[in-house]
Amino acid sequence: SGRVWCAIPGSGELVEPVAGTDEGRPGTFHWRAEGRWEWRVDPAVDLGTRGTLALQVMIDGHFNAMPVRLLAREVPKLTAHLGHGVVARFAPGDFGVVEWVARSAPGRHSGVTWHVRRQRPGPVAGVLRVAHRRLLTITAWLAVHLPPNRVAVFESMSGRAFDGHPRAISEVMARTSPDIRQAWSVATEGERFPPWAARLRRDTVRHRWTVARARWWVDDSGMMQAIRKHPRNRSLQTWRGMPIASVGSARHDWPLLPRSQRRPQGVGRWDLLLSPSAQFTESVPRQVGFRGDLIPATTPFGDAVARSSRDRGLRERLALPGDRPVILFAMSHRDLPFDLSAVTAAVGQRAYFLLASDDGQRVSIPGASRFSARDVTQVDGRADHLAAADLLVTDFSTWTLDFARLQRPFVFWKPGFDRVRRESGAAVDLRDVGPGPMVETTATLVAALMEFLDEGMLVMPQYSKRSAALAAAAGEADGHGADRALVALITGRSRPRQEPLPRPGVDQAAQPGADSTGPRP
Repeated sequence: SGRVWCAIPGSGELVEPVAGTDEGRPGTFHWRAEGRWEWRVDPAVDLGTRGTLALQVMIDGHFNAMPVRLLAREVPKLTAHLGHGVVARFAPGDFGVVEWVARSAPGRHSGVTWHVRRQRPGPVAGVLRVAHRRLLTITAWLAVHLPPNRVAVFESMSGRAFDGHPRAISEVMARTSPDIRQAWSVATEGERFPPWAARLRRDTVRHRWTVARARWWVDDSGMMQAIRKHPRNRSLQTWRGMPIASVGSARHDWPLLPRSQRRPQGVGRWDLLLSPSAQFTESVPRQVGFRGDLIPATTPFGDAVARSSRDRGLRERLALPGDRPVILFAMSHRDLPFDLSAVTAAVGQRAYFLLASDDGQRVSIPGASRFSARDVTQVDGRADHLAAADLLVTDFSTWTLDFARLQRPFVFWKPGFDRVRRESGAAVDLRDVGPGPMVETTATLVAALMEFLDEGMLVMPQYSKRSAALAAAAGEADGHGADRALVALITGRSRPRQEPLPRPGVDQAAQPGADSTGPRP
């Protein structure tokens, strides 16, 4: 599973077929093959990528993957060289499966780094930690007193992903404004990042120096509050989508919250804010106390989902089965509120499952479910996986309305939505506009999935008025959201002045290459 495949080409033979027994069990066959191992590796495999060893059997064009299971003491201590300076190390996993994890090849980064030394216990490590914090403070203070660099820093999910609105804007900037240097803030060394951008490990001296001197910030969660904003910096807050739960002053518990928790962190540093729909424009900026410029009717991530939905080779590119429907579980937290093992046991042979969490933390998949489930929380390309899904199961995920534009069926997890509606309130009441059933237990979830599978869930019988209302709350994706966001970021103008907002490459006067060195908007 993952992006590493191993093939064993060679001849094989059928050995001693066994007939069915009196208990009614089907007949079994033993197959023996000989050959040498041949690895096929996606060049994008990065450090930290994980997967499980499985055997894929294909008969008449249909395939199924069976996890390889061994006792923990029988798992060999093997290291497979995948190329590109990466090796796969095997280790025992849950439920007897064999796990692999991508690591650096021997000889690369073998020295003990400053970061590793600081994590060790003892007085020396304590002195290093204090010195590191002091160095970060001095670096940030010095950086904001120097002229800004022509650099744009991007961050998604607090550095845990290369995805969302920031990714879409980064791709357009790389294509239309190659003279602007890009850097992506990452939380761990194993995360992916685009080839056109530099990688910045969060909370390092290089990270503080680059971010504090950057001319532009683009993120969906809020840059580190410890980093001072340069006086000539322009910040674009993209948000992660149209929120289902109430935010800011619209929350039920607003009067009870401490002042530090009433507003999103860093809202006073935002200069620009994306707004995917009229409902967002009318409510969210006022509720969170945003006082900058709004970029209305702009959803770069929604545009990416729409483009991916028209890609006929999408499933093949994502290594998804083409003979089974794909069901995406998009939940607000990494801990699933239902029994995934029971779901896959019931419908795992008829569907393939993708799992993602809003908080950017990987979802733990039981070993018994890995034959038909994959975690896509931290992969690059959440838009691709949303577009590839035939059905969405969610509680109140911020990606819900981006999927609604595709006019495909939903299943809503009622306990999660009821909890957020009771504690903070709901900006979009899924009970009124939700175009699918609400389930409360694992059994009712399985029943709902079986109903969709039996009826052929690829096309909804009729896209109802409730479904249309949900899509309207998401806003329209016109395909030019990233272009508008980029022009507003570079020029500082987010609203039309007597004429439509120009797009990069269309209006020469508003080319993103023309830097605006004046004061912030």
